[in-house]
Amino acid sequence: MNRQDSMPGCETFAVPGSELLRTGSSVLPENWKIPFPLGNDIRSALFDADSTRRFGIVVYRFSESEARFVLRGNLDSGEDLITCLKAGEDIARQLESRQLVTQEKFLPDWLDAANVFKECGFESIDESWSFECPFAPFAERSNRIMKILERHGAVPKDARVSGIAEGREQVRAILQKARLLDGFDFDQHLKIDGGDLISNDYSRLVWVGQTLAGIILVAPTGQDGIFEIPIRYIIPSYRKTWVNAVLIHSCIKRGEVMGAVTIRFSANSKTHRETIRLAKKAGCVRVAASHRYGQQLF
Repeated sequence: MNRQDSMPGCETFAVPGSELLRTGSSVLPENWKIPFPLGNDIRSALFDADSTRRFGIVVYRFSESEARFVLRGNLDSGEDLITCLKAGEDIARQLESRQLVTQEKFLPDWLDAANVFKECGFESIDESWSFECPFAPFAERSNRIMKILERHGAVPKDARVSGIAEGREQVRAILQKARLLDGFDFDQHLKIDGGDLISNDYSRLVWVGQTLAGIILVAPTGQDGIFEIPIRYIIPSYRKTWVNAVLIHSCIKRGEVMGAVTIRFSANSKTHRETIRLAKKAGCVRVAASHRYGQQLF
């Protein structure tokens, strides 16, 4: 692998068998949408396979012990993935990080990712299952449960639903403590000026008086009629109560406004077993499993 000098924090390589880049400086393409703050704690390696195909890895020193990375560009083979992972390992060592972790999740069959990551010394540290089901029967079930709760007076009078803005900082702290969404990801996904990953408008909170009891985050998919719920979290003291039903129902009402046809959500295979059971009861189909990977460097 040949290397050329480039701007600080960004090295450009030529993949063996390809021509060296002629430029003496290189910047990350804007359309790569890197989820890390630019600064001294970010490094990248770019690779040119030919004049039309560039790919790379961007590594961020997330904490004193952990480096995180994303892959970007046109990777089209397991060899490309191996090239990036080896470069990422070198960068993480330069950053003196003890662990290298994927920022995003990968489907196992993407470039044979499951085997390639294992071959490069990584292991799965988190597995999520994605489910889909028709929105109409799911909404009908939710409405039916809500009517039963109301008929029995199960929902406290001081219970209420709000948008995410009312409890933004509380939600941030709770999800980070629960290891569902760290503070950095939260800030990136729920930008005050309107992020494109999680909707500020459609995400909902359930309160009992001034106490936050439940959180449900809604994400646009870019596909008409598909309504996605990446995170649903109930405060431990309110689990197995009316809160879950009210939370889901509040989300269903927003889905009706959105014109939802299909509902899609994810559940961690280890920590969300109740959600998985409910999904199966509601007739949802598991459509994918995705993983985050990590490697202990020393």
